[in-house]
Amino acid sequence: MTVECTHCKTKQKVHVNARPGFAQMSDQSIPCIGCNQHFVVMLPDKIVSGPFPA
Repeated sequence: MTVECTHCKTKQKVHVNARPGFAQMSDQSIPCIGCNQHFVVMLPDKIVSGPFPA
Protein backbone atom coordinates (compact mmCIF):
# COMPACT_ATOMS: atom_id res chain seq x y z
CA MET A 1 0.00 0.00 0.00
CA THR A 2 1.16 3.55 -0.66
CA VAL A 3 1.14 6.05 2.21
CA GLU A 4 2.22 9.70 2.46
CA CYS A 5 4.13 11.32 5.32
CA THR A 6 2.04 13.98 7.04
CA HIS A 7 5.19 16.04 7.71
CA CYS A 8 7.18 16.14 4.45
CA LYS A 9 4.63 14.56 2.03
CA THR A 10 7.08 11.82 0.90
CA LYS A 11 5.20 8.92 -0.69
CA GLN A 12 6.30 5.48 0.43
CA LYS A 13 5.09 1.90 0.25
CA VAL A 14 4.46 -0.56 3.06
CA HIS A 15 3.57 -4.22 2.80
CA VAL A 16 0.49 -5.18 4.78
CA ASN A 17 -0.51 -8.65 5.94
CA ALA A 18 -2.91 -10.13 3.38
CA ARG A 19 -5.85 -11.77 5.07
CA PRO A 20 -9.00 -13.03 3.32
CA GLY A 21 -12.31 -11.58 4.42
CA PHE A 22 -13.08 -8.40 6.30
CA ALA A 23 -10.34 -6.68 8.28
CA GLN A 24 -10.83 -3.86 10.77
CA MET A 25 -8.90 -0.65 10.02
CA SER A 26 -6.38 0.37 12.67
CA ASP A 27 -3.92 3.20 13.29
CA GLN A 28 -0.23 2.37 13.01
CA SER A 29 2.84 4.55 13.40
CA ILE A 30 5.71 4.28 10.88
CA PRO A 31 9.00 6.17 10.43
CA CYS A 32 9.26 8.31 7.29
CA ILE A 33 12.07 7.48 4.84
CA GLY A 34 12.34 11.17 3.94
CA CYS A 35 12.33 13.10 7.22
CA ASN A 36 12.72 10.20 9.73
CA GLN A 37 9.75 11.40 11.82
CA HIS A 38 7.00 8.97 12.80
CA PHE A 39 3.50 9.47 11.42
CA VAL A 40 0.23 7.62 11.90
CA VAL A 41 -1.54 5.82 9.05
CA MET A 42 -4.86 3.97 8.93
CA LEU A 43 -4.38 0.52 7.37
CA PRO A 44 -6.57 -2.59 7.05
CA ASP A 45 -4.06 -4.94 8.73
CA LYS A 46 -0.62 -5.16 10.36
CA ILE A 47 2.42 -3.79 8.49
CA VAL A 48 4.78 -6.69 7.73
CA SER A 49 7.60 -4.76 5.97
CA GLY A 50 8.63 -1.32 4.84
CA PRO A 51 8.55 1.54 4.36
CA PHE A 52 10.11 1.54 0.88
CA PRO A 53 10.44 4.32 -1.73
CA ALA A 54 7.27 4.65 -3.83
